[in-house]
Amino acid sequence: MQLHHGLPTYASSSFARRSAWLLAPTIASLIAIAPLAVRAAGAARRNAVAQLAVVAVLLVVSGIALRALRLSRPMVLAALAAIAVRFAYLYVTPYSERTHDAGQHVDYIDYILSRHAIPPPSAGWAFYHPPLYYLLSAALWRVMALGAAPRPSQFVALQIESIVFQLGFLAFALLAAQRWLDRLPDARLGARPAVRTRLGPLFAALICLWPSGIIHAVRVGNDDLFYLFFGAALYFVTRWWQDDRARDFHLAAASAALAMLAKSNGAIVFAVLGCLFVARILLDDKRSLRVYLRLAWPGLLMLCVSAGSTLLRAVLDAKTRQGNLLVGNAGSLPHNLDVGNGAANYLWFDVKMFVTQPYTNSFTDDAGRQYFWNFALKTGLFGDFQFNDPWPSNLAVVMSVSFLAVLACTVLGVLRQSRADWMAELPLTLTIGIAMPALAALRMSIPMACSNDFRYVWPILMPSIYLYVRGVARLREAGRLGLAWSAEAAGWSLAGMSLVFISLVAAHG
Repeated sequence: MQLHHGLPTYASSSFARRSAWLLAPTIASLIAIAPLAVRAAGAARRNAVAQLAVVAVLLVVSGIALRALRLSRPMVLAALAAIAVRFAYLYVTPYSERTHDAGQHVDYIDYILSRHAIPPPSAGWAFYHPPLYYLLSAALWRVMALGAAPRPSQFVALQIESIVFQLGFLAFALLAAQRWLDRLPDARLGARPAVRTRLGPLFAALICLWPSGIIHAVRVGNDDLFYLFFGAALYFVTRWWQDDRARDFHLAAASAALAMLAKSNGAIVFAVLGCLFVARILLDDKRSLRVYLRLAWPGLLMLCVSAGSTLLRAVLDAKTRQGNLLVGNAGSLPHNLDVGNGAANYLWFDVKMFVTQPYTNSFTDDAGRQYFWNFALKTGLFGDFQFNDPWPSNLAVVMSVSFLAVLACTVLGVLRQSRADWMAELPLTLTIGIAMPALAALRMSIPMACSNDFRYVWPILMPSIYLYVRGVARLREAGRLGLAWSAEAAGWSLAGMSLVFISLVAAHG
């Protein structure tokens, strides 16, 4: 490892080869969509066997690809568990269950297929969204139509498509996390060398088995495509920050543009890139204007194209109905979603309510929706859903306690950062530092509970979980072994309980 402007750099292998292997799981998954979706509508035993065979092939191909990317074996096993548990959850979850606006997203796809055009923003509830996800889904349905796939199979195909996109996000998250964790080999983590080898698996287990992520993976909508490109942008900006190669910055900007064409939230990614770009200039003693202009102009062009096309639809929508510039249906949301918009709603965190209430709800006040942090964190853990069976509900209370321990370790680790660590890990802390205030600003502009639910929280799990794992490491570096063991145990127990929780939800419906 060498140093460049005080930041770590890494020797690189063939970029083309590694990129090709990175795409392999996604390509294999897309190939698997058609036969699995066609068979998913049937209930005969032979169809179930066919589905298992397809998933088994997908697991093998993905495992080989991820190992080729030099992910550690425990991380690969966690990724394979993520694939298996998501397809198992899909098997018992129809597209219309635990979803938000699924029918309206399907209407968007139907409009493209029936009229061969992108609908005007005001023509439907979800039509204000950028068109990338819906064009891809329409193409998928068109391919399935060639095979005379029935309508139920088409819905399953959309769910599998969402799984594929989310698995892509997880692959990028694991690759980025391994790069950050590779910075720690010389850290004083205690007497046992096996301690460091547990950090990667701990990160992988948490992000791959996070309950709201598994629930979210089978939902129909454009969120998971946004997550895919968000994860890609974070991975490539990690490479750029550590290796200082221009192509990584360009790939990060391209990923940000695609994220914005999937959902307008992609503006956050460009904000992160812009702040990191300025930080890199300030850290560079030479500060060659020509070099930085040459680096910046492709990203600026992609920002103008993606933001222009997205905001143009928003501006056109504003002329026909009263909606927020980024959320076109804000003016039509029901008033029973209204929440307070005072300082207390954003500054107060009700710990007792967070622990004693297993879930939260967009429509009732007694579970924390009035408080920004209660609602964001609780839905980030379980989604905005209710599971009435007592077993998952009781487990959710215990998980909430473990989650608070993980959160405390994360905050403590950030507070113990040195100046060098702040600079080295700036992409991660900056992502959270921009995303959460932006989410608060969205809720301030649209003071409704749905303005800061799990759909907006999920993409920042990667930097958040890494900072938790780094917090465990810092406790060990400081010799606080008892606290470190407790914090690590909280993370492992949360990952294990997440798997049990999803199993109970799937078993009880």
